[in-house]
Amino acid sequence: MYPAILMFIVMGVLTTYNDEIQVWVVLLTGAFGYLLRFLGFQAAPLILGFVLGPMMEEHFRRTLLLSGGDFTAFVSSGISQVCLGVSAALLLYGFVMTCRNRSQKSVQGSV
Repeated sequence: MYPAILMFIVMGVLTTYNDEIQVWVVLLTGAFGYLLRFLGFQAAPLILGFVLGPMMEEHFRRTLLLSGGDFTAFVSSGISQVCLGVSAALLLYGFVMTCRNRSQKSVQGSV
């Protein structure tokens, strides 16, 4: 089953882009995804980053062009400040919970 899926993927990339480099990009991305799955990482963040990354980069550049290279355009509105604050809080929460779980495991292991 996997060889057939791989064949259709390669055919689709060649049909769409007509470029062998794009085939290698797809194959390397697949190998990287397999390695991450083997190491216990989830595939959803990889797929989201691979799909949404180019769009995010395009809009980031467009915003910088419209603002004249001023990075404060990303934090000048209230909505962006709230989104950045929530993102920072979630990152901090994840970090604190990871540290707390590690310290609890080390305490349980020493008892």
